[in-house]
Amino acid sequence: MKIEFLRPGPGERIEVVFKDKEQAEKARKHTQWVTGQMPGTRIKGEEWYPIKCDMVAKQVVIDEKASDDKTLKTTICQDFGKDNSMEGHDFTAMKVHWLSKADVTKKVGSLVIWLKNKLAADYLLRNGTAIFGATGAYCSKWERREDNLPCFNCNRYGHKQAACKSTPRCAFCSRQHSRHNCTHPTEFKCPACNKAGSIRATGSTRVPLNRRMQAKVVGQQQQRIQTEQTRLGGQMLLPQRRAKYRINKLPNRRLRASARSI
Repeated sequence: MKIEFLRPGPGERIEVVFKDKEQAEKARKHTQWVTGQMPGTRIKGEEWYPIKCDMVAKQVVIDEKASDDKTLKTTICQDFGKDNSMEGHDFTAMKVHWLSKADVTKKVGSLVIWLKNKLAADYLLRNGTAIFGATGAYCSKWERREDNLPCFNCNRYGHKQAACKSTPRCAFCSRQHSRHNCTHPTEFKCPACNKAGSIRATGSTRVPLNRRMQAKVVGQQQQRIQTEQTRLGGQMLLPQRRAKYRINKLPNRRLRASARSI
């Protein structure tokens, strides 16, 4: 294996560029060349390209032997490559995931399929259509969205109502009934953390949005402290105390000038 050059990435990541694609695949499969020198190093897997497909016919992709109306056929990736095959493009599918809720009354649904080749994924996005057997589906770019919503059955986080096996819990008072039948709508209690107050007002860290906001605030505070330490040559002083110390040492003339400029 011949390495062309190294490219620093974010954090502790390093991008290794090889001479050709074959050597890169060989280096990904045989990791002894890097784990032997740097134990604990992890190699990033192969990058796949997701495509969201809407209006997919269930009778083509759903396994009829399963009774949950959402289990896909095991041959769907192989069939997809054959159905969409054309000269100059590799439509090899690596993974597929069904998105729609289980509903026997609907004949179509949505799924995400990951393609191995970027050119094939770009072609489907430009064309706007993917073939599943004798039927067609609409293609669009798929982006994972941040999920800030709770389960509408138990009002907790980490799953959806379609997969919830818990008893219903009220979003207002956290009792075991639906919020539509709540008799204490003003007695707020968070069902996610059991604290007094509404699910948003408690600031519970079990709420994904609250966790991200708290992590962002802590990161900003640490960054400000590190910046102040660098400016002071490693001296441990809080920004507010340092600012107060500097103002007290300034002449009165400069203080008045600063006040006027503000």
